[in-house]
Amino acid sequence: RPTILEEFCGFLFKDIPEIKSLGLGFFNKKVYAGISIDNKGQPIIKTKDIDFCIGKEIEVDFGEIKTKVIIPIIAIECKTYLDKTMFSESQFTAQKLKQGSPNVRVYVLSEENQVDPKEIPSKGQTPVDQIYIIREEGRGKIDADAVYEFFTEVRDNIIKATKQNIINLKGKLLPE
Repeated sequence: RPTILEEFCGFLFKDIPEIKSLGLGFFNKKVYAGISIDNKGQPIIKTKDIDFCIGKEIEVDFGEIKTKVIIPIIAIECKTYLDKTMFSESQFTAQKLKQGSPNVRVYVLSEENQVDPKEIPSKGQTPVDQIYIIREEGRGKIDADAVYEFFTEVRDNIIKATKQNIINLKGKLLPE
């Protein structure tokens, strides 16, 4: 069933105009998570597999080494149900992705929640940007409002990530 959620994400986001106009794609393997140098002075591209990613594949040139990397804009971990262990794994994935791409937005999309409300951190205390639970408790119907809210937030963040930030030199200087 998590695979169904991954496929669902593809259908949900495929018609967002910015995806086509910016040459973005959908990925799940070898998403960029940083770079390091090995003991011979050669660059090592760190990657992470993710359930669903909206990003851009680009070619990079490190002198003698040319390779393609997938730069994520949106990363989504898809779960049938979210328990404490799966949430911890999602936070680890989010942390790794944000080390390589600090502006990536990371979401958890789950049918059901099994995490005790007392164990869910507040925003800013986790590298996960948001968790969406889309099925009513007890394997009920899919909540269309939750799906729409998820879609809207992802779409808005794709649009926001692709807009040029112009800083007005009066008033607040740090962009939202």
